[in-house]
Amino acid sequence: MQWVLCAIVVLALGVLSVALGNGFLPSFSQASEAGTIIPLLVAWALIATAVVSALTLAKFLLSNRTR
Repeated sequence: MQWVLCAIVVLALGVLSVALGNGFLPSFSQASEAGTIIPLLVAWALIATAVVSALTLAKFLLSNRTR
């Protein structure tokens, strides 16, 4: 049971990282006007890495819950 709870928490952190990225990062049009496209893309790449890591960890936790 604790494996499932941990997987849910990890998935929630992945969703939270996307929500925070949407809230704190400027839009693509604002970044292009300010000339900060590359930092914006790097930030979204880091967020995507966090989401992929969260999905991978949740899958691992759910697949190994018999231990």
